[in-house]
Amino acid sequence: MEKLWKVPRVPTTAVPAGTTLLGDWQQAQVIVREDATLALDRPGVNFTKNLMTMRLEGRFGFAVKRPNAFVEVVLAA
Repeated sequence: MEKLWKVPRVPTTAVPAGTTLLGDWQQAQVIVREDATLALDRPGVNFTKNLMTMRLEGRFGFAVKRPNAFVEVVLAA
């Protein structure tokens, strides 16, 4: 993982070039609304090729305790 000023940096194509997001991730929380369920399946072609299809589903929420702890910064003027 790349670092900028000793802080981990996560590259993404979801944020436009010249923009960055900064946040205090201690102010965010993932909430489990429903237990996750795992489904496994090996039908037809998967069986003959020794493959398995897996699907994990769950209901999760994302809470931000202090919205001002997350900011968008425009780097290019």
